[in-house]
Amino acid sequence: MSTPVFAFKYGISTSILNPRRNESLIDAIEFAVKQSFEHVEIVADGIHHVLYISDEELREIRELSHRNKLSLSVHAPYYSIDLANLSERVRRFAIEEIVNALHFAKAISAKWITVHLGFKFYPTKVMWKRAFEKLCDSLNQVLTLAKDLGIKVGMELRSGYFDLGHPALLDKILKRFNDDYIAVVIDTAQLAGFPNLPMEQIIERFKDKIISFHVRDVNPKIGKDMLACGEGIINWEKFVDILLCLSMKVPLIFEVSDKEGALLSREYLETIVYGKLHPEVGEESELSESAYEG
Repeated sequence: MSTPVFAFKYGISTSILNPRRNESLIDAIEFAVKQSFEHVEIVADGIHHVLYISDEELREIRELSHRNKLSLSVHAPYYSIDLANLSERVRRFAIEEIVNALHFAKAISAKWITVHLGFKFYPTKVMWKRAFEKLCDSLNQVLTLAKDLGIKVGMELRSGYFDLGHPALLDKILKRFNDDYIAVVIDTAQLAGFPNLPMEQIIERFKDKIISFHVRDVNPKIGKDMLACGEGIINWEKFVDILLCLSMKVPLIFEVSDKEGALLSREYLETIVYGKLHPEVGEESELSESAYEG
């Protein structure tokens, strides 16, 4: 049986796993292999925190992915991460969590980790200049180890009012470090959170530093943000246009809530791609419908 050929490199996040069914990281790897995904991002938080992953499971992840030519990345813990916090104790804990994620990434031969930078609560908000220097110091410590291990660090785009990760901040950090080991991860649900910044402007802005996309739909009316593509408000036609125009080759990682959502999302995007690359099919369909109606 031949492997399907897709327009983009598609991947899955372990967010698709169902904890009520005791699904493991190995289940995610096996699902990716069976369904011809090319990448898996392991969310190293919650029940799959790196401290809970056994040596046996680690070896199996590494061997199974290598045998099936599946690339890996690691999403570092995020619930308790605040790299700009003015408390040295809080900041040290956040750095240690990311350090653990880096060592885990190295152990499974992952290419990069995805990190959230933290928050801009008070007093950080009113003492931002000082907090920014703390943030840069934290990143410098992380990058020092990342370079030693050969693992890149992808800062995730964030659009929440108190989230650190807005385009202007990411741009400032990239210019400050000017380092090949620091990159950007674009989350499509977060892209929708910038009404005054069109998605094409943000993607164009970071096109040379984007290491992957977290792909999911969002519907603010019902408070859902891990939907399959086409189930929310995101303009996927425009998204596909941008990627094709920029010849983006980085993985599109479906950060959705279940396996079906990942499969539906890939089919949805591939249908859009096919329509754009083969416009004559759409024209023939319209002609057929007109003839039938006549």
